[in-house]
Amino acid sequence: MNAKRTSICAAAIMVISAYVSLGWAENIDSDNNGSQYVWSENAGWFNFEPGEEPGVHVSETALTGYAWAANIGWINLSPMAYGGVFNDGAGNLSGYAW
Repeated sequence: MNAKRTSICAAAIMVISAYVSLGWAENIDSDNNGSQYVWSENAGWFNFEPGEEPGVHVSETALTGYAWAANIGWINLSPMAYGGVFNDGAGNLSGYAW
C-alpha cells in the first residue's frame, strides 16, 4: 500500500473514530443529516453511506463495508487480505482498509 493511500485511509479512520466515540456506533449517519461525508485534501470527498453499496457499518468490534471517493474509487474497510479495521469498543480504531 503506498504512502498516499495509507494517509488517506488513516484520515478517514480518524473521522470515523470521532463518530464512534460520540456513541453513533449503529451506523455512520444515524440522524440522516448528511454527516456521512469526509474531506481529504488529496482524495476529495469520501461518502461512508453511498447509495450504490450498503456503506460502512460501525460495530463495537469492527468497521465493515465500503466508502466511496470519486477521485480514488471504493475503499473496502474489511478486506480479507489485510485484516480490516478493528474497534476496541472505546472508539480506538486499528487495522487497514484497501
